[in-house]
Amino acid sequence: MKYILLLFVSLSAYTSNAQCDIKTTNRPDGVTIKYFNPKPIIRNSNYEVGVAIYKNVNTNDYILSVNVLFMNMSPKKLKNDLIIQTTSSEGLRLENIISKQITMNGRILANAMYILTDTDFKELKNYSLKSIFFYLDENLEGSIVTENKNIIGNELKCLKNEI
Repeated sequence: MKYILLLFVSLSAYTSNAQCDIKTTNRPDGVTIKYFNPKPIIRNSNYEVGVAIYKNVNTNDYILSVNVLFMNMSPKKLKNDLIIQTTSSEGLRLENIISKQITMNGRILANAMYILTDTDFKELKNYSLKSIFFYLDENLEGSIVTENKNIIGNELKCLKNEI
């Protein structure tokens, strides 16, 4: 019985560590960034939306990166605040701190970074995503999150638990 319990605990630890695929970048200016590769949360005929968490190790700031890959619409820029509804009764409005367009594999994608306050961090760590809305140029876009609803919370927990 002890061996079965030990095997279960070992497999659980391996599974949770496997979900924490944290990348690290040591920038020339001395700043260390821990981050994840973006994971898709919304797919529709016009665009796909992916998100990832970044942590500035030097300042302990957490940042949500949002990427929009354009499918059947002309590329636009992510602007203004990001609006998130979680499975709690609270909604969040995150401030856009940087926005740019990137060419990747010959396709243009919009990227924006949103700083997380302590309140945002707690909400996103503890509750799943329900919907997300953003501005492409001046048009409000977004949808119900259709996949990876727990991705932000999981990534925040990984970074918070990292030694």
